[in-house]
Amino acid sequence: MKLFVPGRLCLFGEHSDWAGGYRFLNPQIEKGYTIVVGIAQGIYADVKPHPTHLIIKTTLNNDSLM
Repeated sequence: MKLFVPGRLCLFGEHSDWAGGYRFLNPQIEKGYTIVVGIAQGIYADVKPHPTHLIIKTTLNNDSLM
């Protein structure tokens, strides 16, 4: 399976979108606002099942091992 998770660019309000979830625990936290856009840069992954282990191999853009 091939996966891609796009990167994001926050124009303002960095982290206020997900951090607003803490308002559930503390309603005194004010609402956060942000403008977020997805970008073409991101994380790519080729995924194959393994019967007993989680094996992670990272590479640079030219497929050389890190």
